Amino acid sequence: MDKSRYALQQLTIQWYTDLYRFEVENKLWFEQFVDPRPEDYFDYPVFETFQNQLIDEQEKHLGLYYLAIEDQVRVIGRFNLYDIKNDVIELGYRISEVKAGQGITSHLVSEMIKIARLDGFKAIRARVDVRNPGSVRVLEKNGFKRIQKQENLVYFVCSLSE
Repeated sequence: MDKSRYALQQLTIQWYTDLYRFEVENKLWFEQFVDPRPEDYFDYPVFETFQNQLIDEQEKHLGLYYLAIEDQVRVIGRFNLYDIKNDVIELGYRISEVKAGQGITSHLVSEMIKIARLDGFKAIRARVDVRNPGSVRVLEKNGFKRIQKQENLVYFVCSLSE
């Protein structure tokens, strides 16, 4: 994998059309591992409203929302830091089905860790459905430690104070 082909860019209006394509193309893939989005999410005006809310959260420093961009032109994933509690932030991400298993997610999670560290967070939380062993491997490869299993979810934490 050529890491230089993949970059994180903050969510902006300019990416909405391609982000929408990414979400629609990967809807069934994502639903194997996470709860489905509300059905009206895929009505473009509703989708835009949802993205606008995320940008508003970014501007208020309530979350950091990034897109994984391939070759500076194509959205292939989403990487989010949100739900801040006592200098700890939650990590969530989605990568397109055709890019899964290539090391791209691991690389971009490591970049998100750097972003969280630079923003002064002390730790990152994450949770993964047990049906998604690839995501478990991504987190463990990036230094996340399992802290709890509850029903179908495994909870992780990554200390940033090292």
